[in-house]
Amino acid sequence: MHACGLTVYARGHIGNFRTFVALDVLRRALEVNGYEVRQVRNYTDVDDRTIVESIKAGRPLREYTQQFVDAFELDAAALGLEPSNTAPRATDHIPAMAGMIHALEQNGHTYASDGSIYFKISTFPEYGKLARLDHGGIKSGARVDSDSDEKEDARDFVLWKASKAGEPSWEPDLPPGRPGWHIECSAMAAELLGELPIDIHGGGVDLIFPHHENEIAQAEGATKRQFSRFWVHVEHLHDRGGAPERREDVQVARQRLQPRRRRRAGLPAVGVALSVSRHPLPQAAEVLLGAAGAVGRIAQADHRPRWRGSTRCRAGHANGATATRLQEAASAFAEQIRADLNTAGALGIVFELVRALNSSIDAGELHGERRAWRCAPRSTGSIACSACCRCAAPKTSARRCRSRRSTSSSRRAAPRAPRATSRKRIEFEGPRRARHPPRRHRRRNPLEEKNKLEAGS
Repeated sequence: MHACGLTVYARGHIGNFRTFVALDVLRRALEVNGYEVRQVRNYTDVDDRTIVESIKAGRPLREYTQQFVDAFELDAAALGLEPSNTAPRATDHIPAMAGMIHALEQNGHTYASDGSIYFKISTFPEYGKLARLDHGGIKSGARVDSDSDEKEDARDFVLWKASKAGEPSWEPDLPPGRPGWHIECSAMAAELLGELPIDIHGGGVDLIFPHHENEIAQAEGATKRQFSRFWVHVEHLHDRGGAPERREDVQVARQRLQPRRRRRAGLPAVGVALSVSRHPLPQAAEVLLGAAGAVGRIAQADHRPRWRGSTRCRAGHANGATATRLQEAASAFAEQIRADLNTAGALGIVFELVRALNSSIDAGELHGERRAWRCAPRSTGSIACSACCRCAAPKTSARRCRSRRSTSSSRRAAPRAPRATSRKRIEFEGPRRARHPPRRHRRRNPLEEKNKLEAGS
């Protein structure tokens, strides 16, 4: 599986991470169902934007982009994403891109102009099959290379850009220059995932045209083989106004979603994955903040039956009815995931299970019939019992179970003797005075004080 990764000219925003979270859910679902998944998620560290921003910052391209690669890895770990098997940088695979360009030249799909090399769309009749476009309706746009002065047709796109003063360049058996944006993903996927076709190619819905369409043309034009068997595209994450989430909103979202505990590391992932790929996710802030409460309920339900410090309360000690309920919930969850990654339905199954388990815990039915309560030794600091559902709930203080009964013959609980004395209620005569009565502060008036001194003299 290949996932189009981040263009590292700035830190990734939550709109980017919705795509990566959705593809992570797909990867986990495939692995759970017995597939061995090898994932490649690349970094685009050379393009127009990375070069412009590195020049503005006055730093070398490699050094400038490395900071955002490191930031992405930290954010992905905070979201609970599984690391990809390979995370290549485009600048490390220039020879593979040059090899694909040479193969396209041999198959008659390219032409040169002013030191740059372009892909000629008219030589590839199947162009537009992914986005269901016809050749007559394809027009140059914001995401299409628009150097119309150097191209024979405005629809053609660049494979290799001629070098310019002050920009990094390479010479891998090609004129001095740098790779185009589209050739990077095609070449790295073909090099790292073996012989084409690859099984799955994923990315944001905004990459369908022209990026993924151009990838198909490059890979299939060079190899004469199908590029990818399946395509997965994830919809946008919208703000309140319905527009895609902006990069300016990232810092606020990161502060809200920063996991405070290790057990809640997957909190943002649940919120983003509520609607995986088919539909846009509106009002991103509200959905993500609502996920905090949802994960909190799940964590509490997971925490109650095995309160920390206990050596005898185990989740596996559930009775038959609870075990059956867990198996049914697991089967229903798996069915929802297999149904086009319906994570919203799968989480609904989880919340129904949480409510049922909380009711069983409150009624003392989670571990079956109540037995003599038996606490762990004091040396463990335990405050939970092996057959006590009520005391297994989290407590604000470390008090021991009041109703415990020691079964040890050498140490039996003796009846508590009545108190010899009782507390006396102290009666106060009259109203109670405050220890520190408030003082009335008056603003000093220098003129008034001067008049008083003159009158006294």
